[in-house]
Amino acid sequence: MRSRSAAGTEIFIVSMPIIGSATLFPRTFNAFVQRQSRQFTAVTAELVSDDPHSTVIGLDDFETLRSTGTTAAERWASLAAPLMSEVLRRPGAVRHEAVVVDERERQLSLDSLAILDTEPDEAFNLIASIARDLFDVPMAAITFIDDTRQWTKSAVGFIGSVIPRQEAFCNVTIDEPRHFVIEDTRDDARFADGPHVTGPGGVKFYAGYPIEAPDGHRVGALCVMDDAPRRFSDAEAALLRNLALRVQELLWVGARP
Repeated sequence: MRSRSAAGTEIFIVSMPIIGSATLFPRTFNAFVQRQSRQFTAVTAELVSDDPHSTVIGLDDFETLRSTGTTAAERWASLAAPLMSEVLRRPGAVRHEAVVVDERERQLSLDSLAILDTEPDEAFNLIASIARDLFDVPMAAITFIDDTRQWTKSAVGFIGSVIPRQEAFCNVTIDEPRHFVIEDTRDDARFADGPHVTGPGGVKFYAGYPIEAPDGHRVGALCVMDDAPRRFSDAEAALLRNLALRVQELLWVGARP
């Protein structure tokens, strides 16, 4: 997992929960499995102990929550999520170090999706409309970044067009595997004097989340925009990510090997 991950990616390894009430095997065998599970977790923790971006999460308390009436998934989350949150909030814990992107490989990934210059699609339009309404903004779009241009698959609230890649907000979004936000574009030196900011109804707020090809190359973005500056919370970032992942699901259906 480490060798195939971008630098700075956080990896969480969750141990098997110890479930004492399992009736699949004799009680003696269950006790053996539980001992082996604990040993496996300990060995794994030792294996990754020198990696600052790998964390082993043990779920030894999983069974004690059974009486709360929660589902297995809820019990899992109640134990794992706080530990994951603590790691992710550490100063400097999440560092997406600069990675040189092979543009030829990225372009091949985009081409394999067979999405460029296709006709409008109701499923993509629906997601863009949901994004606009959910974030209460006048504009939303699904875009793809070609070698020289940004091509818009779906646009709500404005007429989608092809623009030079270097002028596109989404071109910056694909640089990182997380959301990209400019709460006031007039304060961003990269875009403040650009035609998409200074023109009539110019974009004053932008938030985008990258869309990936199946091989991990970032090829486009789902974005929301406003003609006035605004704040963007962590909760909103999570919602934008969820919608972007839905775009990915639609995109991958038609992907060629």
